Amino acid sequence: MPPPQPGRSSSAGTLAKLRSVDRDVKILLLTDLGFNLGFYMLMPYLAGHLRGLAIQASLVGLILGLRNLSQQGLFLIGGALADRREYRSIIVAGCVIRSAGFGLLAFASHPATLIVASVLTGFAAALFTPALKAYLATVSSDERPMAFALSGVLSQLGALLGPLLGIALLSHGFRPLALAAAALFLAWAALLRLVLPERRGSEAASARTAWQDWKEAAANRPFLLFSIALGGYAVLFNQLYLALPLALASASPSQTGVSAAFMVSSVLVIALQVRVAAFSEARLSPAASIALGLAVMGAGFAPLAALSLAGVTDGASVTAAALVGTAILTFGIMLAYPFTMNMIPLLAGERRLGVHYGLFYLAAGLSAAAGNLIIGRLFEEGSGSAAAAPWLVLVAVGLASAAAVAALALRGALPGSAAEQKG
Repeated sequence: MPPPQPGRSSSAGTLAKLRSVDRDVKILLLTDLGFNLGFYMLMPYLAGHLRGLAIQASLVGLILGLRNLSQQGLFLIGGALADRREYRSIIVAGCVIRSAGFGLLAFASHPATLIVASVLTGFAAALFTPALKAYLATVSSDERPMAFALSGVLSQLGALLGPLLGIALLSHGFRPLALAAAALFLAWAALLRLVLPERRGSEAASARTAWQDWKEAAANRPFLLFSIALGGYAVLFNQLYLALPLALASASPSQTGVSAAFMVSSVLVIALQVRVAAFSEARLSPAASIALGLAVMGAGFAPLAALSLAGVTDGASVTAAALVGTAILTFGIMLAYPFTMNMIPLLAGERRLGVHYGLFYLAAGLSAAAGNLIIGRLFEEGSGSAAAAPWLVLVAVGLASAAAVAALALRGALPGSAAEQKG
């Protein structure tokens, strides 16, 4: 990959960039919007619906956890299928399965049926996520960072609009909401089947087994080390749903702070992701953008660490620090995400993209689960001088992940790094 050149990327805004990409990429990007719209119009209200069915809180947690487990645990299968079949077919199959899962949620009341529906919704994402990323990664390597930046913008737009649409439908009851979400995914399945061209995976004609592909991806040392280093990204990103909401909830019993944090993050991504990616692409190597992004993500937890170390606990100060931290964390995400998504196919040698994305997402899911367990435990034990512990750990995670990526780049293990170009 050639070194970045000043001015190579235009500073044009999101709409201009979206208009400039070709038709197939536009379809994939709008699919990101549609998928997140359908998902977030339902999922924020599922836990409340389950509690309304008089299901115990522990069982609600199990049902929701199985969705995530089925998604993360089956990414490798979804990725292998995408490589061996045809990306469009796997994406469409995932849409149909998610539609079935959401439709089942509309009528299910027994825990066993709810568990089946939850697993179906997770399995659907395990199918279409690696296939969608692999399909998008078939654009040229020079265009990929911006394509993934646009993907992040439209995904975030769907995540922002989804709950607003969901709350409007929820006024008519959960069943109409679930059926509407199911219908949306079914409509996407039909639309993509009609308008998205076929694109076969790199292993469609291969006699290799999926097991051989998995072994080869796991034996790809630079890719494996990169996936481990980016585990910190998964840990830090998921604190938008754990540590920051916990801090905001402790500051105020209302949910206004949590809502404000999500609004800050969403608006920043929608408004600035494309410009941040263009700025970074013109001035930094891909590895430098990722490493800087990870360090900035970790720095997002420094304001809350400073407050805890100073013993400041008043609600206004904690809320302000959490919102500032959310903004800093989001800037780090915008720096790292597009170049991380582009680095995976480069490390994969542009082959078996589904398997490599699947393995990357599996590693990210395991990292996030372990990180949430540790951070949650630190919150439970944190009082007095120990109250800063979770925030300091998160700052350290960001710095350690950034250092790991920088070390890989200095060794020439990452495409586009200065060491690789000298070699």
